[in-house]
Amino acid sequence: MVWNDESSLPMIKNKGVMRTNDQTALSYFRDTSVVCRLCPRSHKKLPTAFAHHQKTITVDTRVTNTNTKEREIMSFLGGFDLCDGRYDTEEHSLFRTLGTSDDFYQTSLAGAKLSRGGPREPWHDCHVCVVGAAAWDVLKNFEQRWTKQCNPSVLVNTSGIRNLVNSATTEEDDRNWNVQVLRSIDHVSATEMPRGLQVERSVHDGYVAAIRKAERFIYIENQYFMGGCEHWEGKNGSGCTNLIPVEIALKIAAKIREKERFAVYIVIPMWPEGPPESETVEEMLHWTRETMTMMYKIIGEAIWEVGDGSHPRDYLNFFCLANREEMREGEYEAASSPHPKTQYWNAQRNRRFMVYVHSKIMIGLV
Repeated sequence: MVWNDESSLPMIKNKGVMRTNDQTALSYFRDTSVVCRLCPRSHKKLPTAFAHHQKTITVDTRVTNTNTKEREIMSFLGGFDLCDGRYDTEEHSLFRTLGTSDDFYQTSLAGAKLSRGGPREPWHDCHVCVVGAAAWDVLKNFEQRWTKQCNPSVLVNTSGIRNLVNSATTEEDDRNWNVQVLRSIDHVSATEMPRGLQVERSVHDGYVAAIRKAERFIYIENQYFMGGCEHWEGKNGSGCTNLIPVEIALKIAAKIREKERFAVYIVIPMWPEGPPESETVEEMLHWTRETMTMMYKIIGEAIWEVGDGSHPRDYLNFFCLANREEMREGEYEAASSPHPKTQYWNAQRNRRFMVYVHSKIMIGLV
């Protein structure tokens, strides 16, 4: 099930806004035993601007660490975008992996292309593999989405898979984790919505619950960080109504009043994907700044009330990741160069660029 990018138009050889190669994937699997469907993200006003953002893979596999023929469901979920140029390694390479194949991806520098050289856009992501009941939940989510938007008759009936274990293991193991699968989805994209809801927001609700339980610290990585717009100084009807930034700020404020140590670390990209001078990115950066300002104001008021002389950054800090690579012999040599004095030219000359944080994780001590 691949997102049907309506901006991907084969007749003009347009790869689409997000370069997902959806039409290429559909053509590749045509007349094979692989069932590939392009899944629309229905929206009355802006169908090209909305995508399903889930990334899951589910397989049946032999039960690990056993000599039996039993099989189990295993699911993978997280940020593995099956798109061009999503390099995600510990090195976060900028130049040294160029030229290995035609997969150069750099949308955050205007005019960037492989023929003009790097840096590529290094990806930073998080992936999870689960078995047991959680893996079945991921499978159920896929079945609900496929049933709603594709042809349910081609779904595999798991009851027909020989030796498939239909339950989570009950053996005690120090490596076992308690896992709960959350999601954000609406009735347009899935069947069997819980309690007849139009929208399920269990990801948001799970974040809020974890923030309220945190005792010492919270660590967050996210592609975006904006919310609580009702508390912004410049209210603008942006629709950023999620409560996560507000909940974090209120949590810190409560800890300050209780005179307890608490710290929050938030890692985000230096700017959202796209040229930073573009109107869309500038708008998102503005909303991010409004969010930060709101949070620091709440924290500052709590510090002023207590009068302990501390600073808001003693409790809340934002970080952006970057990389710099020295030139090595044998690197890819571009046929041309970026226009002088541009951001592209500066990044190439200094051999530095941001690491694009695409992960969505939160860790807290509860």
